[in-house]
Amino acid sequence: MNARYNAVIIGQTGVGKSSLINYLYGEKIAETGVGKPVTTNGFHEYDFELNGLPVCLFDSWGLEVGKDEQWMDDLNKEFQKRGVT
Repeated sequence: MNARYNAVIIGQTGVGKSSLINYLYGEKIAETGVGKPVTTNGFHEYDFELNGLPVCLFDSWGLEVGKDEQWMDDLNKEFQKRGVT
């Protein structure tokens, strides 16, 4: 069996979601910054191996007050794109 693990990194703007992905990957692959949102809307896919296991991490744009409906809409679009209902 060829297992592939998928995980979505979710959190408020500025908590270090992209920095966590860079740490796990071992180099800077996701854009990071300070003071304002850096990750664009949607979910950004990063494939790599972690301890010999194929992993796909999805970096999400930050959760912000008043943007919850837009965020959930983006999540539902991502699920639909992958055939998940």
